[in-house]
Amino acid sequence: EPYRQIKRAMEGGVTTEFETMLSRRGAWVAGRAYPSREGLSVYFRDITERKRAEEAQRFLGQASSMFSSSLDYHETLASVARLAVPTLADWCAVDILEEDGHPKRLAVEHPDPEKLRLAYELERRYPPDPDAPRGLYHVLRTGEPETMAEIPEGLVEQAARDEEHRELLRKLNLRSYMVVPLVARGRILGAISLVSAESGRRYGEADLQLAEELARRAAFAVENARLYEEAQKEISERRWAQEELRGSRDQLEAILRGAAEGITAQDPSGKVIYVNEAAARLIGFSSVREVMTSTPADLLARYEILDEDGDPFPFERLPGRRALEGEEAAEEVICFRILATGEERWTVVKAMPIYGERGTVRMAVNILRDITESKRAGESLRRVTEAERKRIARDLHDGVLQDLSYTA
Repeated sequence: EPYRQIKRAMEGGVTTEFETMLSRRGAWVAGRAYPSREGLSVYFRDITERKRAEEAQRFLGQASSMFSSSLDYHETLASVARLAVPTLADWCAVDILEEDGHPKRLAVEHPDPEKLRLAYELERRYPPDPDAPRGLYHVLRTGEPETMAEIPEGLVEQAARDEEHRELLRKLNLRSYMVVPLVARGRILGAISLVSAESGRRYGEADLQLAEELARRAAFAVENARLYEEAQKEISERRWAQEELRGSRDQLEAILRGAAEGITAQDPSGKVIYVNEAAARLIGFSSVREVMTSTPADLLARYEILDEDGDPFPFERLPGRRALEGEEAAEEVICFRILATGEERWTVVKAMPIYGERGTVRMAVNILRDITESKRAGESLRRVTEAERKRIARDLHDGVLQDLSYTA
C-alpha cells in the first residue's frame, strides 16, 4: 500500500496519504507523499499509540459482545482465551477459583495444537507451586496484577525442577507475561494469564491496562452469570418449597376439614384467611367459601355477640383480637345470636398468636368448640330445677295453710 500510494503521487502529480505497520517493530506510521518542483516529498509520522488505542477499543468491544451473549460463565471465560490469542498474546490461560478456594483451569489457548499438548503435559507433570512468590497463585492470593516485560533466562533456569522440565520450558520460548486477577465486588474470582512467545512482543504499561480492563469486564460478566445461577437455584428451591408447602397444606387442610372443632385464622387486619367446615357451620354459614368472601364488618353484622350474662360482648375482648395483640391462650365463652333467625350458638373460643421471623404476629388461630347443646341442657335443667323448687315451695305453703286451718 505505501509503495502504491507513493507511485500514484509520482505519476499522477497528486498528494496521497497512507498508513502502514512496520512489521519488525510492531509500530505504525502514517505517510504523506506529495509532488513539488524539487521532486517527490514523503513525510512519516508515528501513529503507533493511536493504532493501539483503536485496536484496544475494538478488542474490548468484541469482548463485551461476547460476554453479553451467554450467562454460562464457563463458556464466557473460555471465550476470553480464544479472543486474546493472537490479538493480545500467544498464550492465554484462564483459571477460576472453586468454592474450596482451589483454582480450576477453564481454558488454555495457543495457535499451535502441538504447543497446547506440551502445555497440558507440563501442567500434569509439573503442577505449579501454590506457595510460589510470583505467578498465578501469587496473584490469586493478593488480588494484584503481575507483569514481566522480559522473562530472563535465569528465571527459566530457576523455575526448572529437573533437566527435562528445563527443556520443556525452553521449547515454549516464553518472552513476556502478564497475570491479571478477576475481581468483582471485592472478591477474587480467578485470573487471566497472558504470555508472549513466538511473536516476540514485550508487554508494557498500556498492555497491562488493556489486560486489566479485559479482566474487569470478564469478572463483571462472571459475577452476573453466577448471580443468575444463584437466582435460578433459589427460584428452583423456592418452587420446590412451595410444592412441599402446598402438599403439606393440602394434608393439613384434609385433617382440619374433618376436625370436629371449628378452626379459623385471621390476618393482622382481622380478616379471616382460613376457616374449616366445622367453623363455617358453627357460625351459621352454609359454606366455607361464603365465610372467606365476607369482610370482618360483614361477619359482625350477621350476629349479636353476647357474654354468659346475655350482655353485649366487647369487640376488643374477642379472643382473636387479643391474640393479634400478642396475648397467649385468650379464651372466652361467647354466644353468637344470628340476627336473621334469632338462633343462638354457644361457643368456647380459644385463640393463640402465630409469630413471623421478625417476632411480629402474622396471624391469630381460633379454635371454636360448640357448647350449644350443653348450654341448652343446662338451661333445661335449670328450668326444671326452678319449676321443682317452686312446686315444692307451693306444696309447703299449701301444707302449712292446711295445718293452720285444722288447728283453728
